[in-house]
Amino acid sequence: MRQIVIDYGEHVAAETLVEMLNKNKTKYKEYSVFVPLSRQQKGIDLILYKNGSPKIATIQVKYSRSYAGSKPKGHIRTNFLTYNTFSINDDAKADFYLILGNYLATEEQFDYNKGFALNKVDYKLIVLLYTYEEMQEELSKVRQVKTEKQDSRFSYRFRDEQDIEMDRGFVEGYNTLNNGSRKRDIFVLEKRKQAIIDFFD
Repeated sequence: MRQIVIDYGEHVAAETLVEMLNKNKTKYKEYSVFVPLSRQQKGIDLILYKNGSPKIATIQVKYSRSYAGSKPKGHIRTNFLTYNTFSINDDAKADFYLILGNYLATEEQFDYNKGFALNKVDYKLIVLLYTYEEMQEELSKVRQVKTEKQDSRFSYRFRDEQDIEMDRGFVEGYNTLNNGSRKRDIFVLEKRKQAIIDFFD
């Protein structure tokens, strides 16, 4: 029998989605997440199902570990999430795109010179949700600052979910999401919950 394996990023994304959407549901779990049997299913990593709805939402997941900035910004560390750019089109598109990563959140226990004690590490998850149209717009505008040629990677810098900006790939006056601002906290999953609910209505 062939073994079916779901990778870490997809597992965490599925768990986070189900937990958020079913929060405060006492009688039954309204939303469920399914994984395609074929791991070569182009453009789709997860399928979101709402009980009783004829629709399903397809989801693509992009996961990255976080990297701490080399110099603290004041007394608060700046984290980075970095991704390869990827192609999306009408032949291989998902309804939603989840961009996620874990970051070290125990700032007061982190010493830049000595490191940190493993038993005191506290990791948190940061998750951004884009619709297909938003992800397509974001990726089409990823550019190198000096040449304005399309960049092969894009990244976010952040302190926490309330303070996240697009870093690599952003060119002032060229990127258009969020009225041309670097700010990307508007895409934090908890704030985008209604976009998923509206999709099934």
